Amino acid sequence: MKQIILLLAALALVMAVGVAPANAAADAKIVITKVTPADLAPGDIKEVTLTVKNQGGQEARHITLNFKSAEGISLIGSSTVHIASLSEWGSKEVPITIKAEDEITDGAYAIPIQVTFDQHYFNVSGGQHETAGRPHTEIRIVFNVEGTTTLDVADV
Repeated sequence: MKQIILLLAALALVMAVGVAPANAAADAKIVITKVTPADLAPGDIKEVTLTVKNQGGQEARHITLNFKSAEGISLIGSSTVHIASLSEWGSKEVPITIKAEDEITDGAYAIPIQVTFDQHYFNVSGGQHETAGRPHTEIRIVFNVEGTTTLDVADV
């Protein structure tokens, strides 16, 4: 009896460790899971780190993030970020530089981002790797703005 219980326990352990997540076959999905820092003051220019993640069970390739214009907050530099690939469930930190306008009022400000990518997968029925374009999606990052602009005046 003890041998059967040990065998069942060992089998359960192997199954638990060897099983992929329930949605492992899910399509690739690109999201931003973290924005650091997310707090700005009027007039701030800050380097911000975005954590871009593939929340799917397929590899994502040729990822493009196109940052759209937003009132009060703008990107400094290129408005497009390219990422070669993200493995299934993988993530990458991406730096961008953000400017809050001098006269911006307190509040939450969102920057829309158009995301495009190709999904790379193994086609079991065809026995080969394939790449297919995915429909573009739009995601947003949100910044909290608080404070006032301070102007120092000095004699020259």
